[in-house]
Amino acid sequence: MNDLEFVQVKAVSIAVSNAERAKHFYRETLGLPPDTIQNIDMAVNIGNVVLLLKPEEEWYGKPTEELNARITLEVKDSYATE
Repeated sequence: MNDLEFVQVKAVSIAVSNAERAKHFYRETLGLPPDTIQNIDMAVNIGNVVLLLKPEEEWYGKPTEELNARITLEVKDSYATE
């Protein structure tokens, strides 16, 4: 058995070129609730997953035509990777 014991996808981060437009789209157009898990202003919740909207000027990932998301996994024992 794998010692990491995968729990769930914890967070997904995407780069956005217009932060306010992205926040409006995900919250108002799609109706996703503001983040209540980490209480991050530029994030919404999709169930137990936090979708982080990272302004391109604050993040190394830049918006592109191709998907450039970063996914964070929650595991029971992250030290098992050492």
